[in-house]
Amino acid sequence: MSNAPEQFELDQADDEYEEDGTIVPNSGVKLSQPSTGMMLCNRYLLEEQIGKGSAAVVHRGVDTQLKLPVAIKILKTGSLNTETAAAGLGISLRNEAVAAMRLSHPNILRVINYEACEQWEFLVMEYVEGEDIRKLRRQSPEGCLPIGPTVRVGIQCLRGLQYAHGLDVVHHDIKPSNILLTSQGEVKLADFGLARLSTTRWRRGVVAGTPGFLSPERLVGEPGDHRSDLFSMGATLYALANGVAPYGTDPLRVHKALTAGRLPDPGHLPEPIFRVIARSLAQRPEDRFADAREMRVALTRAGEAANVPMPKETGLSYATVPPAQVPAPAHSAAVRSAAMPPPPPPRGPQADPALVSEASFLDLDVSFDSEAPAPPPPPPPVPGGLAQSSGLYGNRPTVQPPSAPMAPAVPPRVIPEPVRQEPRRVEARAPREPAPTAPKGMVIIPAWTFRSNFSGREGQVRAFAMDILPVTNADYARFAEDEAHTPPQHWNGWEPPEDRHDHPVVGVTLEDARAYADWAGKRLPTGIEWESACRNGDARAFPWGDDWDPTMCHCREGGASDTCEVGTYPQGASPAGCLDLLGNVWEWAELVPNDAPEDPELAWVYGGSYRHRSHQRGEIARNPVSTGNDYDYLGFRCAMAVGR
Repeated sequence: MSNAPEQFELDQADDEYEEDGTIVPNSGVKLSQPSTGMMLCNRYLLEEQIGKGSAAVVHRGVDTQLKLPVAIKILKTGSLNTETAAAGLGISLRNEAVAAMRLSHPNILRVINYEACEQWEFLVMEYVEGEDIRKLRRQSPEGCLPIGPTVRVGIQCLRGLQYAHGLDVVHHDIKPSNILLTSQGEVKLADFGLARLSTTRWRRGVVAGTPGFLSPERLVGEPGDHRSDLFSMGATLYALANGVAPYGTDPLRVHKALTAGRLPDPGHLPEPIFRVIARSLAQRPEDRFADAREMRVALTRAGEAANVPMPKETGLSYATVPPAQVPAPAHSAAVRSAAMPPPPPPRGPQADPALVSEASFLDLDVSFDSEAPAPPPPPPPVPGGLAQSSGLYGNRPTVQPPSAPMAPAVPPRVIPEPVRQEPRRVEARAPREPAPTAPKGMVIIPAWTFRSNFSGREGQVRAFAMDILPVTNADYARFAEDEAHTPPQHWNGWEPPEDRHDHPVVGVTLEDARAYADWAGKRLPTGIEWESACRNGDARAFPWGDDWDPTMCHCREGGASDTCEVGTYPQGASPAGCLDLLGNVWEWAELVPNDAPEDPELAWVYGGSYRHRSHQRGEIARNPVSTGNDYDYLGFRCAMAVGR
């Protein structure tokens, strides 16, 4: 898109980059990527990957000399043998090292060392248990933080910025995902990859950062100074309290709103706190606060004026959910949390089981009263495996071992009981273990011995979870904003078309779909899994039964001429509860050995669309398409492994 700036604008040499950021030198030799169990510089042992961005991956690791846990941020390019690595992303990493290694403050994630050996460049950082504030905000019941925690996060961040600015270090990329909350309740600023010493100026015209949180001067390529951080801090506080950036994420709309002097709607913000944020969002730097200390003092006073008394102890706290009762997460965005599974963005991204969707949110409950009240007597257990605990949202559920497996999550629309047919080509076998609980927005497809109607392949399909609905424009917009990922060409920057937020996203390539799934903590389903979700161990030809019926889906045969909102045809649900498997949009499937098109540039798509037939010879439709095409009738949904 012409109005969607790149997150980093760097001078390029003659080397090329693959889609995943792997550098391919002129020799054409693809360099290996860091992986679990690898030893770097004969000292740092890589354990699991806990975070990934556009330019680097983060692994939990061990400093084998000091016997200490560390976090290791490694450039994806991993090459010191090319000019591109030295002049591009390598410079960004070294900037972070130069800036962050000057800083030692409780509210700044500490960088211990910068290392370069063999083909790797990486930072060694302190390892903390916790999560980033962006994810915590999304897991709250309303998709945003309450005002008290928002103010307290801001105060701690401003303490860190006050210290950094005092040493002439400007962050230049303040946003929710770069703010961490540790398990001890400390807020830490992270990712100084765009930081500059105030004596080091940006090259004019370079736009680096995240739209929606960039200051006006940085948005148009001006260098900016410490007051640029104050603008980003105000935008971050607004997003924490309201769930969205103050002016959206389209750079042109943001610039137009600021030029016109228009203030955003206060949303959930009390008037005294909104005044502080509004001042920090001033278009001219001289109209903002003079420094981080002035903004911190103003925010503290505004919190008091809004009847949000500030406690003596500013630490925030995790909810006290026993770790043994909550499944351990596979990854986190930047740091590992031992107390909770990774929280989801709404609808599509990887979610917690519905059982713990609220209980696993960080409690953030510090009593603002001068004296702590006596603890109430424990309430009786709630049927279904939930018990009540007092927290920021009043009585909220905490996890109790359920006496029976929880039912899978179901879509909000009523789904008619599907008519089951006698098996025709599929032999089903019930799983030996109890069925796992479905993550939010997904259903469990149990393990079956399955025979594909397309390839004829037969084998055991492990139990997996499948999205109930295709990924929507709204889902994809959150991903594109978070990752600064190029949006579909027909969008207006990072804004999907109006009145189509609940339509399936289209105009995405196979790599786009994979990138979204990876961000969401999921993956694309294989073709066999897609078929299995349609039939769920039944031999039926279509999700609803054996007979083709164009009223069961949004298809050309039924007169459709454009996409429609997802979930419009509940009568076409599969036995497991998946909607829209046929019609509306074709769906990408992941390539697997022995079931891929002969042309390596092609991949299978399933289900038909509003423009094409959704059935072929009495079966669901499948077609090969180019992996790099972004058709306006092609979308996707995600899957994930369960119960392993």
